[in-house]
Amino acid sequence: MLNRLSFFKVLIIHFIVLISAFCGLYLLGVIKSFPTSLNIEQWDAGWYSSIASEGYIYKENIQSNTGFFPLFPFLWSSFNFSALGISIFNYGVFIFGVLFLTKTISNLDNKIILLSLSFPSLLFMYVPYSEALFFMSASLYIYGNSIDSKKIKVISLLIMSLTRPTIFFFLPAVIFSEILSSSTMKEKFKDIFISVVIILLGTGISFFIIGYNSANFFAYSDSQINNWNHVFSLPQFPLTTWRGYRILWLDSFGLWIVVSSLIASFVYFIKTIKSKWKLVYNKNVLLSLSYLSMIFIYVMFFHGKEKESGLTSILSLNRYVFCSPFFIYLFYYYFKNTQIKINKVLISAVIITLILIGFPFYSVIELTYLNSLLFVFGMIVFFIIQVIPRGKNRLILFLITYGMNVFLQVYLFQSFLKGNWIG
Repeated sequence: MLNRLSFFKVLIIHFIVLISAFCGLYLLGVIKSFPTSLNIEQWDAGWYSSIASEGYIYKENIQSNTGFFPLFPFLWSSFNFSALGISIFNYGVFIFGVLFLTKTISNLDNKIILLSLSFPSLLFMYVPYSEALFFMSASLYIYGNSIDSKKIKVISLLIMSLTRPTIFFFLPAVIFSEILSSSTMKEKFKDIFISVVIILLGTGISFFIIGYNSANFFAYSDSQINNWNHVFSLPQFPLTTWRGYRILWLDSFGLWIVVSSLIASFVYFIKTIKSKWKLVYNKNVLLSLSYLSMIFIYVMFFHGKEKESGLTSILSLNRYVFCSPFFIYLFYYYFKNTQIKINKVLISAVIITLILIGFPFYSVIELTYLNSLLFVFGMIVFFIIQVIPRGKNRLILFLITYGMNVFLQVYLFQSFLKGNWIG
């Protein structure tokens, strides 16, 4: 019955469930407050708000708002929204992005769409962050790929490059996907050239806007390097994250996904070489896998270390992964195309993740040995339940997973409103 409903009816069902969960937890006392323009402006939202209201201001050796790209705060300022208003706007933008994604895969099961809307980290789609705008523009690019529309791809690339530093993440992914998916050398280099030009244009415009308004044309790089410590460094293990075990399970899930993507990308690359470049793969699958792989490289080598421990931090990894349309697209594609055998990749990724973070975690999350074992067990169960294929006869498993995800999303949103770090 659920699969007979349109996308927007499925969306209404999810919205009702989300609001009901929030109100229900409020009545039970688990949630203490509703979102307002004051409590929703937490963490990076404050930087975007300051850009929207005051413009870029560079302060040497002090964290400042020049470390953020201009399009999202420009829209916020242009519409003159409150913090709560821009959050509602963001959720609408996110929904359009999901709509584009659903159009790239035919006959998609509505249960899978509901699950994709329930992932805990998607709270960032209705807070004053740039995630929703990037999600929508990148989804538009994936849609442009699926219908082979160069105009849509150019427009989406420009929006993406004005929203986030795509030159560091997306450009390598585009090059990788074009090389392995285009049938002729002419097609490969033509599409790569257009992508490079548009990404460089959008990035250059962003750097100019930040530099011109702050009176320092190196303000963005200075902020990222000196104030956020985003410089090259060799990783120090075991990996950790900010605020310990409260978020480590979620960032670890993100780590699992990017490790899986890196392994899968490598396998595709080796197969292509062995075939003497005769194999042609789904371009969006390659794009998504390579983008997520670039996140792994960034976090391992350019993300900085914890000041106290000196360990490499994976903070915000859950936001980088689960708030990207590339993960959602792979989620759709995997469950629609069950012939893809990725079980071995996932098992390998779990083992590698445990090694990278350190088993049994007690040295990182400051729990007792026994409690850390329970923590690891719970985290692995959460991992597994998210990736088990859900057929027609698995309605109960779907409802359990969906309900658990909605609860966690609402709970994390409340934690965000209280000023706790999520990502």
